[in-house]
Amino acid sequence: MKTQFRPPHRRRATGFTLMEIMLVMFIIALIIGSGVFMMKNVGESAQIQRAESDIKTWETILLRYRTTHLSLPSQAQGLEATVRRPDGVKKWMQLATESALNDPWQHKYQYRNPGKKNVGKHDIFSLGPDGVEGTDDDIGNWE
Repeated sequence: MKTQFRPPHRRRATGFTLMEIMLVMFIIALIIGSGVFMMKNVGESAQIQRAESDIKTWETILLRYRTTHLSLPSQAQGLEATVRRPDGVKKWMQLATESALNDPWQHKYQYRNPGKKNVGKHDIFSLGPDGVEGTDDDIGNWE
């Protein structure tokens, strides 16, 4: 069987033009850029929430310490009394790890007994992102 010869049809060029590709790239860059802009404060917010959670955990640890020793650690002993045996303490149990002593910004959690902000109690607080005591970014058990 013979096939008939047909003249080639005009074919339309397929593919994308440079303008179409540039437009798509611009839209993708716009979406990524707006996503990054919206996510910029998420990390700091997470660190603040972690510090607040850690301070509540410290409250629980100190409650256990007071139950065992019938008093809280002294100002001189500090929170380290829950990690390492203080001098002169016979009955002792480790209640926290060394890494728990640091806040999310790698500053030591502060402990004050008796407290300045919690009169008649104790203060546990983080110095916050700036690492300076007494500023607005301090996070403590008084809040």
